[in-house]
This record gives sequence, structure tokens and C-alpha cells, in this order.
Amino acid sequence: MISYNPGYQSIQKNLKHSTRQRFVTIEFTYPPADKEVEIIAHEAGVEQDIAHQLAVLGEKVRHLKASGLEEGVSTRLLIYAGELIRQESRHGARRRSRSPGRSPMRRTASAQSTKW
Repeated sequence: MISYNPGYQSIQKNLKHSTRQRFVTIEFTYPPADKEVEIIAHEAGVEQDIAHQLAVLGEKVRHLKASGLEEGVSTRLLIYAGELIRQESRHGARRRSRSPGRSPMRRTASAQSTKW
């Protein structure tokens, strides 16, 4: 088994014809949009609407190839983005629940300024 991404990061990394003819080529494409939404939602643990927005963003970025952006956005990268969104929403909710008014940093700053 060999894994090879033609043209990835360098045009000079092409296999010789004699080597290439010894292997069967399986070309992978991106999953259909509805399947990609399912994958992102399941793997990243985000809701369907967020997964849908990420899949749409990925599709738009992939169409920028004609504008000079050679590499598209992988489903894996969209999953990572979804995980970051999920983590941030959890941490953001925790921060908001701890201090309904000012942030702890601002409270500390104003407490210090009143001491002087």
C-alpha cells in the first residue's frame, strides 16, 4: 500500500511512470454536502446548523482554486473547526455564568485602582 497526493506542496514530487504503473489508483473526492454535514456534526459534536454552515464554508473555499488557492478545505479541517466552536461555546458559557457583570479581570483592575 502506498499513499500519494500528486502535486501536494511541490510539483516536483511526481512519481516516475514506471513506479506509477505498478499501483492501482483510487481517487477520493469530498463527500456530498448532506453527508459532510452529518460527518461534521457527529465527529465535532456540534449541532446540525453549525455543521451545515461549516460545510457551506468548506464548499466555498474549495471553489477558490480558480482564484489561486491551490488546496481546498478538508472535511477533517472542518471537523477541527467544529470542535473549536464547541469548546469555545462551552467555555464562553462557563465564563458568562461565573460573572454576569464585569469580567474577573476588570473587577480586579477596578479594585486595584480604588486602592490607590
